[in-house]
Amino acid sequence: RMFGYLHLIYFFGGQWLTFIPMFWLGYSGMPRRIHDYPAFMMGWHGMASVGHLTTLIGVMFFFFNVIRFTYRKKNCCSQHIRYS
Repeated sequence: RMFGYLHLIYFFGGQWLTFIPMFWLGYSGMPRRIHDYPAFMMGWHGMASVGHLTTLIGVMFFFFNVIRFTYRKKNCCSQHIRYS
């Protein structure tokens, strides 16, 4: 359960850290698909890069959780389901 919460926090936090700075860069007038950008926009690009790495950490938590439950011996949900 803890890895699911970590996946949620890191993944969505990384998405916010990636795309909000990109929105502000576009709002500031930066054109898309350019190789070189002005120096005053470097901080926003750095924040978007950190957000991308945070998203990748969240994806790693997701795959770790999938692998962990795939190779688990016991059924994790059978004790919580009651059939009347």
